[in-house]
Amino acid sequence: MITLFIVLTSCLSTQPMLNSRTLAHINSLPKHWTAGISEKFRALTRDDIELMTMSHLVHFLDANAHSHLAGRTEKNINYDYPESFDFREEYPQCLLPTYDQGHCGSCWAFASSRAFGDTRCMQGLDPVPVLYSPQYLVSCSLQNMGCTGGTMEDVGDFLRDTGIATDTCVPYVDEDAHWEPCPVSCVDGSPIRTVQLMDFVRYDGNLEAMMEAIAMNGPIHASMMIYEDFMYYQSGIYHFIYGSGCGMHAIELVGYGTDISGDSEAGEEVRVDYWIARNSWGEDWGENGYFRIVRGNNECGIENHSQGFYFRAHE
Repeated sequence: MITLFIVLTSCLSTQPMLNSRTLAHINSLPKHWTAGISEKFRALTRDDIELMTMSHLVHFLDANAHSHLAGRTEKNINYDYPESFDFREEYPQCLLPTYDQGHCGSCWAFASSRAFGDTRCMQGLDPVPVLYSPQYLVSCSLQNMGCTGGTMEDVGDFLRDTGIATDTCVPYVDEDAHWEPCPVSCVDGSPIRTVQLMDFVRYDGNLEAMMEAIAMNGPIHASMMIYEDFMYYQSGIYHFIYGSGCGMHAIELVGYGTDISGDSEAGEEVRVDYWIARNSWGEDWGENGYFRIVRGNNECGIENHSQGFYFRAHE
């Protein structure tokens, strides 16, 4: 099975991506999240967004397709995980800034490199948190497509078979979608040393396996469908309410929880389960670079495809 992170051309034109009319309509609809126009997107046209979201790719596979998995599939039936978990709160010593992929369609490289590094830190494999290089994946993982997309399976294979350099060695330079060839040395001239994982495991459609992996092993690499309304997200628990599908996007799942509030009209308690995700659009987007999204009903296909990284034998 191949999971492509791409965006369709149907959502794109030369018109501004965000506008007040659409915002007003979204705000008129009932939802668990707050909509607005991010300053970072305000001046961008849809053509600008096309560069960022790999929209020129028109071939993609159904996000619900299931076939052979490149990594091993999680089959454990005795799951053990806490009711809620937030990597940021449990492992504050591991936190590093959330960076911006810019106009390069490199979400797949950011999601996988951050899950890789956060898992290593959570397991105490790096004495200090290490930022691993999305640029190294973009430039060197030739099974993938650089700034025009990547696959979950191929990046897992690459991290296992080749490994990844640090961001200090190979810093990110593809913000404007100018592809850089695979470097032969670090920017300071020293040899490139890569770190490899032992294996990667798929959790496709298995919520309990996803939660156990996040809480007990480390954040995981996942994908979701992006709709027009997501571009207006500012805070809260996102769920789709408006717009056409714009394609697939890779993110890092770092936790999960439940929001409990009262329903003033019905006088009943309202419980909303959610995932906590790190995006790759910078810290001036969403909830300081993160967002929450409804958990348990495969919102935007977020529970279809995910994988975790293992550095020790995993049963």
